[in-house]
Amino acid sequence: MVASMLFIACSSSDEAANEQGNQLKLSAGITAQKEPYEISKWGTKIELEDIDATTAKVSKFELSDAETRNPVDNNNWAGMANRNLSVQIGSNTPDMSSIDASGNITMANPYYFTTLNNVSLKAWYPYSATLTSFSVQTDQTSYANYEKSDLMYATATVSQSASIGNLTFSHKNAKVIFNVTVTGVNNLYAVTNISAVTLSNVYTKETVSNGAVSSPSTSSSVKMYCSKASYISNNTATATFEACLVPQTTAIKYAINYGSGTYSGTLDSKTLVSGGQYTCNVVLNILAKGTLNGHEWVRLALPSNVKWATMNLGADSISSYGSFYYWGAIKPAPEVLTPWDGMENLSTTNGRDAANLKWGSTWRMPTANEFRELMDNCTSVEGKLNDRRIFYFTSKKNNQVLVINGAGGLYSDGQNSGSERVNYWTSTVIDVRAAYSFNEDDGIGIFSVNNDARTIAEVIRPVTN
Repeated sequence: MVASMLFIACSSSDEAANEQGNQLKLSAGITAQKEPYEISKWGTKIELEDIDATTAKVSKFELSDAETRNPVDNNNWAGMANRNLSVQIGSNTPDMSSIDASGNITMANPYYFTTLNNVSLKAWYPYSATLTSFSVQTDQTSYANYEKSDLMYATATVSQSASIGNLTFSHKNAKVIFNVTVTGVNNLYAVTNISAVTLSNVYTKETVSNGAVSSPSTSSSVKMYCSKASYISNNTATATFEACLVPQTTAIKYAINYGSGTYSGTLDSKTLVSGGQYTCNVVLNILAKGTLNGHEWVRLALPSNVKWATMNLGADSISSYGSFYYWGAIKPAPEVLTPWDGMENLSTTNGRDAANLKWGSTWRMPTANEFRELMDNCTSVEGKLNDRRIFYFTSKKNNQVLVINGAGGLYSDGQNSGSERVNYWTSTVIDVRAAYSFNEDDGIGIFSVNNDARTIAEVIRPVTN
């Protein structure tokens, strides 16, 4: 406990003071926040994978207030000069007093002992005329509101012979800390920051009786204070957020803003007690590659954020052609040729998307616009892989590479059109006579409308969002 004393000069003469009795003098300290109060899964990493860095806004998050003192953290009043608090002597009306950074309390109306009886004191911070209920600020993003949410309470009994009251304040609310880490950050996103954390399914109001808090009532949300602004080191962005919450038992939900994305989760239901401090470490992983239903995808930082499979449908390697499909067929050629007249598109809803039917989950055939996006946002280089013609599509934003095979097409007589053709089905239809086909006959980046395309079986490269 850090404590100090203030000796307040009498406003009356010494003779008047002797008639009235000794003047009450007050000092204050703060009981240390209880810690660590570990919560099973809160103290370990909670990993949220597949974070979208490509849509992150390039803007720096700054603290709106200079950080001086974190509530429920320090064991003193540093940075708390000229704060108002309430002091109640016996049953008198609470007095709005002030406290300085050293813990010295100045009462607006000095108190003098008139009897030899002991005097009981109650005090609380922040100031209020009465204290029967208390609400934490729902927006604690500013330091001022964060501090206002730190309810502290103290009691003492002082005798005239001592005339010095040492108040020891204790924290009545709990403190929650979120350490947020984003891994996989590269130089492209070097100024992308973790901008906000919001907690929901939390109670914000409590009843107070002689310093005891209970009965949280209204569930709401709380925006946390950023005590350590986002910074980047070794391809990792980190930031720390804090909030004062009323004691409660709840499964806290959280939402983390990184760039223009919001990433959320729910913590195990636990009990937060008065004076408790609880830390949650959340790790967001920006993945360049991953798997979905056992099939690998690569992120190319495309505007649509679509992720491309690294292999064709039915392939067992990146150089393999995989299976050839007639447009609209749901099984590989030559087994099935599905009539396509009048069909406007292939989709997961009409049951004609072979990629979705084969791989499941959110895998699907790409649209023509998504193939165009691929070419517009990547550079391409022709090469050979296992003696087969391929193109390396390299993202202009994150340098990830997608291999596209020169698979050609399969005619109805079983003859391949040759690997100089790079034809891939899309799910888009121009009219009842033709579908879009990704065709590289005339060089990289050329789309052609193949009028007889649907009489040829071609390969499929699945995508997912």
